[in-house]
Amino acid sequence: MLILSADVAGGHDASAHELARQIRGLGPHATAVVENGLCLFGPATHRLVRDGYRLQISRVSATYGPMIHLMSSRLVIRAIHRFAGWKSRRRARVVLAKHEPTVVMATHALPAMTLSDLRRRGELHVPAMEATTDPDPHPLLLCRHLDRLLVSTEMDAHKVHQSTPQLPVSAIAPPVDPSFRASHSRAHAREHLGLEHEHRPIILVSGGSWAVGGMSHIISTLARAGTVRVLALCASNDALRHEIAAAYS
Repeated sequence: MLILSADVAGGHDASAHELARQIRGLGPHATAVVENGLCLFGPATHRLVRDGYRLQISRVSATYGPMIHLMSSRLVIRAIHRFAGWKSRRRARVVLAKHEPTVVMATHALPAMTLSDLRRRGELHVPAMEATTDPDPHPLLLCRHLDRLLVSTEMDAHKVHQSTPQLPVSAIAPPVDPSFRASHSRAHAREHLGLEHEHRPIILVSGGSWAVGGMSHIISTLARAGTVRVLALCASNDALRHEIAAAYS
């Protein structure tokens, strides 16, 4: 299997690698390769999508809602799908020829559009799917020429079936690394973090794998209150980690 992901935040890659792990676990002859699907669109578009999204959610997050609303228009969706196919199909042919997959899957909308475009043009002859963990999948994600869309809940599957009945859809368990499924007691977790004697409420602040979304402001506001203990998940954001360490250590 070939899985086309995207290095936009961390969710698409995390899902892709967990799906690949599950496929490899099916047996000695099961193989799965993960490729960055945004590379199919060329360096400029790749940077625009990845860095533009980071800038948007970290600096101008108020624009995100209106943008999503605009992308719900059928005309806009059709234009984006057509542009995605035109921009990526040449590189996609090279990647598909290189790996010769028996199944291909995308965990991001743009490479999913690429696969849908190739299927529409009669150039993709192996099963092609898209997997998303987004709740209530946005209409932009619905690539009707694919063989199946995988979602995380039966409710989402029902919604997709109602809106796009020609697209087969199935609900699967969210592809999450097993290390995140381990269950620990509150007492064990507090002891592990050195918080066994902390009597104030503990608030965990997370901004995803990029640790963005105004985390610094949220943390400082909570810290000034003095009535709670704040734990910040800085993930890959080293600048935020250093900022917090300098301010509160």
